[in-house]
Amino acid sequence: MTEIYFVRHAEVKKNVFFRILQDLQSQYPEIPFLNLANQFREEINPRFNAETGSELPKEITLKTISPFSHEFSLRGLEQPSKLAEKLSYLKYKNPFFLTSPSTRAVETAENFVRGLGLNPNQFEFDDESFLNELGEHSITNPQIGSLTCRNLQTYLEDLEIDPRRPIVIVSHQHRLTALHKHLHPETPEDLRYSNCGLTIAEYNPHLRIIHPHRTIEELK
Repeated sequence: MTEIYFVRHAEVKKNVFFRILQDLQSQYPEIPFLNLANQFREEINPRFNAETGSELPKEITLKTISPFSHEFSLRGLEQPSKLAEKLSYLKYKNPFFLTSPSTRAVETAENFVRGLGLNPNQFEFDDESFLNELGEHSITNPQIGSLTCRNLQTYLEDLEIDPRRPIVIVSHQHRLTALHKHLHPETPEDLRYSNCGLTIAEYNPHLRIIHPHRTIEELK
């Protein structure tokens, strides 16, 4: 039996930006997202700065906020080490890491390893790009959960490592939420996989969730 730890990347500044705007849009649903950001920039910038240590650009466009997709918020800088504290026993189990190729996912995994008191260079990291086959990476694909599960099962069948080694998979909100709902039908419909949130599954020889999604704060 192999334990699988599904983790979403740590919070980045873009996550903070959209969370603040979503709160604001509930008051002004008729105003387009980016128009709302520019119109209320002076009001939202202090909160954004407090949570990220950065200022919003003078003109907010998808291009000017694109760097925020890869820069961690102040909370995101702390989340991997906090998760490592909760999962400190993994340092003795030689985990294998499978991550999204995005910078935020790779750096989350590396910071998690450092939080265990270990050197990331001592661990094996693989790229989860194989999960993108057949276009299921698109967030509009309703089959993303089942297709991700199928591709992951195939990958695990071919993976030549000791089955007693745990596998830590660091990925993204939409994929992890869809996979969770596919493997765990009791999942609440409104679940949004939290940053550095955790789900534990076992593979033997099929995937089965044994501990549904929990936030860092909910972990004991």
